[in-house]
Amino acid sequence: MMMRDALTMRAYHEAGHAVANWLSNIEVEFISVGGDSKGARVESAGLAIDQPIAKPLGQRLLIVAWAGWAADLAHLKSLDPHASPYDVKGWGNDQKKVHAILLAMGLKTRSEGFYQEEARQLLQKPDVWAKVVAVAEMLISDDSLSRFEFGGLMQGLGRLSSTYWSDLKKRHDSWWAENFA
Repeated sequence: MMMRDALTMRAYHEAGHAVANWLSNIEVEFISVGGDSKGARVESAGLAIDQPIAKPLGQRLLIVAWAGWAADLAHLKSLDPHASPYDVKGWGNDQKKVHAILLAMGLKTRSEGFYQEEARQLLQKPDVWAKVVAVAEMLISDDSLSRFEFGGLMQGLGRLSSTYWSDLKKRHDSWWAENFA
């Protein structure tokens, strides 16, 4: 497997989260790959996951949480098409967030696989992937992006519609019935 440096992995990971926030219509305030004391992160409009979460918002947060892993995997596969999803490292905190969101939504942790795959498929769309690459490349050269810089990079990329989110809930419910009923 081809080696990737830590900065590139963090940049693609955080770019995935940021673009998923955009698609989910959740404002991004700041993106960093760790050039400060707080470490790599995407800061968005104050969303707390330690209280009950309505399913529409929860679905958005689940996609955002898995998008870092999905972007890192897509980048890895662009370098080595035979790479395994198990080769992606550093997403343990995201999985903990996913479990907390599922719990707050009243869903079982077995649902995580559905949302993980959904995030992967979203980021594979050519227009979305192009934005992930643009954000990651900017992060590699600049360490961080403000909401204004990020918004400029997102020009031309639409947001996911309310129909997408209602269809996502239906697909999840159907997936659950097929796999666990």
